Amino acid sequence: MKWNLNASCLGIRARENEVIELALTYGFTTFDLDANSFIGNLQTRGPETATRFISSGNIKIGSFSIPVDLSADDAEFNDQWQTLQSCLDTIASFGTSVAIATVSPHHPSLPYQENFERHRQRLDTMASELAKHGMRLAIDLGEDCQPSEEGGHSFIRSPEALIALMRTVSHDQIGICVDTWSWFQNEGTVQQIQALSSDKILYVRLSGVADPVEDSSGELVPASSRCLLSQNDQTVPTAEFRALLEEIGFDGLIAPACHSLQVTGMSKDQVTKAAAKSLEVFISPPANDETAEVEETVSASS
Repeated sequence: MKWNLNASCLGIRARENEVIELALTYGFTTFDLDANSFIGNLQTRGPETATRFISSGNIKIGSFSIPVDLSADDAEFNDQWQTLQSCLDTIASFGTSVAIATVSPHHPSLPYQENFERHRQRLDTMASELAKHGMRLAIDLGEDCQPSEEGGHSFIRSPEALIALMRTVSHDQIGICVDTWSWFQNEGTVQQIQALSSDKILYVRLSGVADPVEDSSGELVPASSRCLLSQNDQTVPTAEFRALLEEIGFDGLIAPACHSLQVTGMSKDQVTKAAAKSLEVFISPPANDETAEVEETVSASS
């Protein structure tokens, strides 16, 4: 498994050079690119300036979240996609293997079947173009899969629906991002993952489920239940999921994640160190007599 650092998924706000330094310091072999920032720098400052930290950092890009709204109308979608296309050569040149597209769980106006067909066509186009640059496309559940309070039409709100969408895309370079926090909270199972061919699991985002945390206004934030995964998580079947990844020989990107409210008061180094420890413990769980000590370290973010 390739240790991948996604700073934003750990609640870390840092410049690219800081993210690279954190990744190298704590044993990550790749990092996730902030595509919006990178594309902006590439267009305004040119490739030499935009890539200087990656070029000198001796590290590869693992993946990036596609800055394209799959639910947008045709004009907006095409504009966003064309902007990204113009930068794919440069992004791919740093070893990037996966691009992640998040699927919204609802749409304000399109009925399910019409939206499904639109997504199928767009994902097929994107997977085909990414493949030309040596990258694969992973589709990901949206973070909030609850029905929209603003009305509209429900769309992809479960792992089962996400898998069905993936299977309708004709291009073989498409796969799944398994986010353990959203997967197992939205009726996903290990058996569903097991039913996929091993080459369809392109990215694992590793999180557990804790109690939600209040923000500065005192409001409870549901998404803040995302925490670093521990061996005793009550929602994620950690041992079973790890055994499955070992069984299929998963050698893709795996990234720890937690909500920023779970790491309030911790420094960037402390968060990254705890995240690296959570990966280490997940991949190589300690003996029973060591469990309490490592759980205390991993749970420092909670």
